[in-house]
Amino acid sequence: MKMDKNQAISEAKKLAEKYGWALKNSRETASFSLDEKAQTYYELKVGNFQKLNFLVKKEEGYIPATWTVSIIPKGGDEKVSVYFTPSGKVYGFYKNVLDDVKGPALSENAAKTIAEKESVHNWNFNLKEYKLVDKSQKIQSNGRIDYAFNYIRYINVGEAKDKVELQVKGDKLVKVQHYLDIPESFTRNYEQQRSSNDNIANTSSFIFYVLIFIVGFFCFFYLNRRKMIEWKNPLIFVVFLIFMTLINGIFNMKQGLTYMDTTYLTPTLFYIVKIFISLMTGVLTGVFTFISICIGEGLYKKAFPNHLNFWKMFSVRNFGSWQFLNRVIIAYLFVALMLIYEIIFYGTMNHFPGWWQPASMITDPNIQGNWFAWIGSFAEALNAGVFEEFAFRAMPICIGILIGNKYNKQKLCIVIAFVFEILVFSAAHANYPGFPAYARLLELLIVALGFGLIFYFWGIISGIIAHFTYDFILMSMMIMTTSGKALMYQKILIPVIVILPLILAIYGRFKNGRWIDIEESIYNSANLEKLTKNIEEISEESALNIKEREVDKIENFIESKKKNTIITVITVFLTIIAIISLFTVHSAIPKFNIERSQAESLAKQEIEKEGFKLSNDWKVVNNVQVKDIFENDTGVFVSQDFIRKEGKDKYKALIGNYINPFKWKVRFVRFNGDINERAEEFQATVIDKNHNINVKHILPQNKKGEKLTKEQAERVLYDFIKNKYAINRIDLKEISAKENKLDKRIDWSFTLEDKTTKLKIYKSEINAVVSGNEVLQINKTLHVSDSKQSEMLKKYAWILIAAIILILAFAIPIIWIVIKAIIAWSKNQISKPTFFRLFFILLILNVVSLFLNMPERQMEFSTTSSFGSQLITSVAGGMFGKIIISFIQASIISYAKNFYKKTSKLNYFNVVMIFCIALLMFSISNIFTGRNVIEVDKSIYCSLGASNKFLGQLTYICNSYIAKISLLFTILIAVKNSKNKYSRTTLIILLLVPYGIASSFTFSSPVMLVFSLLYGVIYIMLYKYFFQYNFSLSAIFIGIMYILSNIKGIILNQYPTLNLSVGLSLVIVSFLIVYTYKILEKEF
Repeated sequence: MKMDKNQAISEAKKLAEKYGWALKNSRETASFSLDEKAQTYYELKVGNFQKLNFLVKKEEGYIPATWTVSIIPKGGDEKVSVYFTPSGKVYGFYKNVLDDVKGPALSENAAKTIAEKESVHNWNFNLKEYKLVDKSQKIQSNGRIDYAFNYIRYINVGEAKDKVELQVKGDKLVKVQHYLDIPESFTRNYEQQRSSNDNIANTSSFIFYVLIFIVGFFCFFYLNRRKMIEWKNPLIFVVFLIFMTLINGIFNMKQGLTYMDTTYLTPTLFYIVKIFISLMTGVLTGVFTFISICIGEGLYKKAFPNHLNFWKMFSVRNFGSWQFLNRVIIAYLFVALMLIYEIIFYGTMNHFPGWWQPASMITDPNIQGNWFAWIGSFAEALNAGVFEEFAFRAMPICIGILIGNKYNKQKLCIVIAFVFEILVFSAAHANYPGFPAYARLLELLIVALGFGLIFYFWGIISGIIAHFTYDFILMSMMIMTTSGKALMYQKILIPVIVILPLILAIYGRFKNGRWIDIEESIYNSANLEKLTKNIEEISEESALNIKEREVDKIENFIESKKKNTIITVITVFLTIIAIISLFTVHSAIPKFNIERSQAESLAKQEIEKEGFKLSNDWKVVNNVQVKDIFENDTGVFVSQDFIRKEGKDKYKALIGNYINPFKWKVRFVRFNGDINERAEEFQATVIDKNHNINVKHILPQNKKGEKLTKEQAERVLYDFIKNKYAINRIDLKEISAKENKLDKRIDWSFTLEDKTTKLKIYKSEINAVVSGNEVLQINKTLHVSDSKQSEMLKKYAWILIAAIILILAFAIPIIWIVIKAIIAWSKNQISKPTFFRLFFILLILNVVSLFLNMPERQMEFSTTSSFGSQLITSVAGGMFGKIIISFIQASIISYAKNFYKKTSKLNYFNVVMIFCIALLMFSISNIFTGRNVIEVDKSIYCSLGASNKFLGQLTYICNSYIAKISLLFTILIAVKNSKNKYSRTTLIILLLVPYGIASSFTFSSPVMLVFSLLYGVIYIMLYKYFFQYNFSLSAIFIGIMYILSNIKGIILNQYPTLNLSVGLSLVIVSFLIVYTYKILEKEF
């Protein structure tokens, strides 16, 4: 490395001044990257990492290690990226030019001359070593013609082709980029080999998470009954971990800006999104860590009474003890041995035939200017040390000991626990790149055994110190080997952090005046005896003192027959209004009534009509794609913008042609046979029964085919379009044609404008790929210029910013209540009858839903891995997620019993009043927004792709209903948890208004935004007068609104084949609503 980040940015600025690129108010970012795919190919097919190093130093042809400097002008539309080699040599560039920028229409030869002349003179392109292999052109709407020329080097890298792409837009060279065209056969074979690593790791991870959340769930009850769950200290640790993760994300986000497409995403919005992702990553990581610490530490106290108590050791006095010093020394000795072991392992095993581990860089130029580079390594190593020691060591070994003690099989259970711990820990890390698949597993067997023995003999403290130190040394190696002013203090800080436990021990020794022995009260046994004495004194706590509960204001009213009669009459009147309002509902979207079997049959007929006969080894997987109508196939535009510019009539006219809200996607694939031949597949898009079907035929790159000229390929395409769409060649305008020369054939990609569809701003286009006499794929899309897209998306960027801020503000109190609901188990604040009833209902619904919707998951299966292994992984992961969701939702609902006093009067009046409000809201939304609905109704479409429509619809509706209840209960609990009137008011607005908007907002009409805000206000009023006194009423309200929305879906009749299933499901779900209400009323 002869160029650092500052030098790269400085050189890029000089080039910007030379070529007149905008520098005023611009942002410059730089990032060094290594092409890992190219590295893998070099090491496995060309030689080894020494050969790769030689090629990089020689700087000839493709160089996989480069600096990328991005110059982002204000607005971001004309971002420039400049590439440099490690030595500082200019290696290419790319300047983003929007497609509506004016420019001349040069001939191909003129453009080629500009490309070759400027790339040779200004961008160090050695044209003598390359030959032109293929080219393409695109005619923009303003008449400008753009060209792309691909050159191939005479000297290839193995079977991979060393290529350079030159682009000319108008009369300006805008791109010089080197790339390595790696054979598809290598990529697929590598992915197939890597799938074995993933299978081992996924199996281990599934077993591991079952241990934490299934076995851990029962351990939680066991420990909870004995008051052995400590949650405050783990929570403090997790909050610290989240904070460190967030800080690390903030200090690294500028580097990510280098590769961002600023045409559609502003830098400010990018930073906000990155902060949001960092925070959510920290929270998700923290949840798993919190659970593992709580359960693991509780089991540790029970199984090892003679070990030191983990949390009580955190004091200066105890740091200065012989016991702590011994554990620190043991940890350091183990780390030293493991580092020596790793050196020997990699130094010998990589010389064995069939063994391979990818090399890594010895320095990281990206951290040269990062003053807080150590934080990422510190946070990751700390989390791994704590989380993995409690989860992989404490839980299985402690469970083994407790079971062995109970059944007097101590030795056998300990051996089984150690074998389990060693295998699961080692296999969980097997997804690292490397061959054979079991290499990483074999490597970590000794490491896992060592960590297990340390835990067994010296306790959790030694294990955590050793694990953290080991990981932190390896993760911080780059900081120690990289030069830079910002890293100088970190090179001192890192060794200090490594020896921090020893420093604490020495500091404690001087504070104490001598090395002391730990008191008996610090051992787990003392803590256990104290807890045992208090077990009999445990009594159920209440989250709120009854004296502090607010008096139920509704009970001030006296229920009477007259009042009930009045509310009944009002209900009848509103019911009639609601029924009348349904007659105003009309969908502008055509009905979608194709069954799965019909879609498969039509797709197969279309494929066979094109001359292909599918044998029995082809597997059919399919699902229904339901897009919001305001997105076309490429997600380019939103409906309101299109309607505003082109008109609603034009929008409706294009439905079923260029806009297709519903479609079956049917894949015909093979999971057996030769890995390269399995790259071939058919993807059919079935839009309607009138044979409106598009077939995409994906061929392996090494498949032999004809080498057509452009004119021959055009004839094939135009004949196909005339037969399929009845559009003549004269009505089509060629926008672009791209030649793709493969080893055994030539493919042509075309983009044509359909002149029969007249639009003002948007363009109707047909995209197609031709190979030989076959049109491999064809589809219709609507296109809008880059500047229009950029303008539109940036215009609405504030909505995304506001949404992220609201999500964060909404998520934090929600996450806090979820944590409190889990903690509530240790305080006996959970209504166990309610929990178990709802948990088993949810679990059954979720598991049935998982299996019914497996076709959706199978659509994403890769043909490089076996179908069976992917199916098992998908089912296992799905089961795990369903169990966790069911547990959290049931816990929240069962926790709500502590936060209100049940009303004993006016039950009939309250329920009917809630019903009236729901009817009123429903009727108003129908009357004002129900005419000519142009939005896909997503309330009932989900079961279209399920293997059984009725069961799919039933499980979806029931799951959605309980999910909505649990979310609303979480909000209500958060409000009730507030300490004062000000915080309560803030939470009511912050949580209930977004909840009301999210539950009602639709893009079908701009007026709906007003009603969505009104919904939020109504939810506040419902809370004030009803929900805060009786949570059960919210279950009734949510149920009524959900039933009404599904009735509206039936009336819209967008999915005629589902109406019967939806109707029957609503009848059953109405019983579930009543049952849920009665459970809540009875138990609360």
